[in-house]
Amino acid sequence: MPNLPQYKDLPSDTYSVFPEPDKPISRYVVPGNGRRCQTCPPWSVNDIGRRFNLRFGPDDRPPPRFYVDASLLRPYQDIRVMLDWHDSLVLLLDRKYVMKMMSPLFDVNTIVANMERAREVVPVPAIHKYGRSGNCVFIIMDYVNGWQASTLVRYFGPWVEVRLQDQIDEVIVKLSQVGLSHNDLYPRNVFLDDNWKITGIIDWDYAAPLWASTEYERRSTLNFREKTWHYLFLKHSVDRVGTLGANPSDGKFKYY
Repeated sequence: MPNLPQYKDLPSDTYSVFPEPDKPISRYVVPGNGRRCQTCPPWSVNDIGRRFNLRFGPDDRPPPRFYVDASLLRPYQDIRVMLDWHDSLVLLLDRKYVMKMMSPLFDVNTIVANMERAREVVPVPAIHKYGRSGNCVFIIMDYVNGWQASTLVRYFGPWVEVRLQDQIDEVIVKLSQVGLSHNDLYPRNVFLDDNWKITGIIDWDYAAPLWASTEYERRSTLNFREKTWHYLFLKHSVDRVGTLGANPSDGKFKYY
């Protein structure tokens, strides 16, 4: 491990996700040949996702994990960590609610507004509280019961995506009718009941107005395994000609 100053409230293995200072950052890890934008707000594309972990402070210490004021959690008896990811921390509260904590760079008001708008036409968890606390933004929402589609894909194979494509097409159409695009509509963010009906769509962090979204371009230029639904987003793309120009037929990974 690199010899970094320690935060007293963090376990020592927290630093395993950070690069060693004496080794160069691979351009395959950070698009743009390893260059990092330090602007805030807004952040650049190079700062989205895992690369946010590379934002060291002026004292060369990595940022601490997300936390909120204890008063937000006091009403709940059972608190469990569901997901501790590089750019978010998700807690299960009393097995009824979910608290998602994210980077303070996210505009939580816009995320919630998009979720409320989308909830008019597609199944989206109800929101109970949101705002800024501690060192992050947070949203407390309903817990979604059901089967995660990505789990079913791993078990049954691509057949699951084929079975769901009509429902996904309907979701895309309904969202476009209210002027929205999810921008991260993959099986991992779709939940189903026992009858294969979509009961919940989560992870609206990157949702945006349809005219400003490039969901198909993102899917076609990033190396994601699930490709069955790609054509659905092309079909409903606002700028279909420009979209085709952004996706050469070679199908190669675009970031070098």
